[in-house]
Amino acid sequence: MQPRLHLRFPRTLSPLDYFAGAFVFAVSLAVYVKTLAPTVYGEDSGELVAAADTLGIPHPTGYPLWCILAKVFMIVVYTGDSAWRANLFSALCGSAAAMCTAWIICLTTRHRIAAIAASLSLAFSIEFWEQSVIAEVYALNALITAACILLLLLWSETRRNIFLYAAGLLFGAGLTNHQVMLLCAPAFAMYVLAIGGVRFRAWTMHSITLALAFAGLSVYLYLPIRSMADPPMDWGNPETWPAFYDVVTRAQYQFIIAGGPRSWARF
Repeated sequence: MQPRLHLRFPRTLSPLDYFAGAFVFAVSLAVYVKTLAPTVYGEDSGELVAAADTLGIPHPTGYPLWCILAKVFMIVVYTGDSAWRANLFSALCGSAAAMCTAWIICLTTRHRIAAIAASLSLAFSIEFWEQSVIAEVYALNALITAACILLLLLWSETRRNIFLYAAGLLFGAGLTNHQVMLLCAPAFAMYVLAIGGVRFRAWTMHSITLALAFAGLSVYLYLPIRSMADPPMDWGNPETWPAFYDVVTRAQYQFIIAGGPRSWARF
């Protein structure tokens, strides 16, 4: 009697999975637009709107990816003032992040109802909802994180390296939006090594992924290029290497940490 062969077919997103994600996107975007901040909100909203509108440089780390994408969105969308369009950009990013989350759950569990419920719960959680209706960098950061996870899962299931390479490039670019992405680096690296292996042949793939991640960091070139144009907002004036390094590494904030509460009084 011959032993049975247990064939494992790769999981991919089905048309119904795509529909579930699109449903989450449509519902969350509709609610976000309905509750969108009409103009400049608190936190760093006003500064970021001004930086994107003038292609300037806000406070460290400069957030070049957000400024570039928000500016492009402002050009494409004509309705409303700059602040409203920047808020709408966050709504689009938040809705897309919820959609990617739904696809992640569909891919890992095959439970579409659970995917819709969990993704909408995320979309309408207090903090996520708030960041998705104002001009801030966190909705874009959530989208990039969710997209990286989705791409890594698609790579592990299909073994098509294009998904891994896209995840590497997106991760590097994501660091130019918010450096909190670094917290994901150990988990992403361990996952890639666990799936791809550590054999000699695998290191070519790993090297390409790492090179693409560094290529994504090239978005930081926005800082010295725009600084040399003397925009109205030019925090840190990062035209020289020392000034560029200080902006990217938040060196200008070190005196706050070192000096304690007495230094905080300067603000």
